[in-house]
Amino acid sequence: MIIAVDNSQFGFLKIASFTDGVEDCVGDLNGDGASDVDDLLLTIGAFGTGAGGDLDGDGETDVSDILAILAAFGQDC
Repeated sequence: MIIAVDNSQFGFLKIASFTDGVEDCVGDLNGDGASDVDDLLLTIGAFGTGAGGDLDGDGETDVSDILAILAAFGQDC
């Protein structure tokens, strides 16, 4: 979302961009703000099911989901 703010005191327009405070954090399954070992363990625990670790939306927690976690591993959100 882009917001334009008129600062009439100086006669210019400032444009700011924000995402409503929500960031997409790939691999952060437990919501702690990082893709880390806890998220990897959640994915491994859900392996072979559709619950909990399906990052790619194919309905199953499988190798591609583990690889997605590993690709994002260590990133803070």
